[in-house]
Order: sequence, then C-alpha cells, then structure tokens
Amino acid sequence: TATDGVLITATSTTANAHTITATDLIDDGITGGVKDLITFAAFAGASVTLVSVGGKWNVVSQNNVTVS
Repeated sequence: TATDGVLITATSTTANAHTITATDLIDDGITGGVKDLITFAAFAGASVTLVSVGGKWNVVSQNNVTVS
C-alpha cells in the first residue's frame, strides 16, 4: 500500500505502564495471528519500533513491552 515502510518508534519516558491499541493490526512474528495491544512495562525506556507493511504494523524491535 501507499503507506508501506512507515517506521514508528514509541518510547516511554516515565516509570508508568502505557499501552498502544491497534485492533487486529499488529503482527509480531509469533503464531496466533494479528494482535491488538502493546503494553509497556512500568520502566522509563520501554520501547517498540513498528513498520507498516500491507496495512498492518510489524514489530521490528521491542524492549520491555508485551504484544497481545
């Protein structure tokens, strides 16, 4: 699609838990299909990098986050 290749990095700067919700749009390379939620651990510096591919967000890297 026209938006393929868009790269986003989200980083927590506080020691609070944060979430990103993208219903049925997150592919993390783990079985079970697309995911809905990225939850950051309650640590400053928790981060995730995503790239858009075919209308989904693929997880490129993650640090202290859970994808579910």
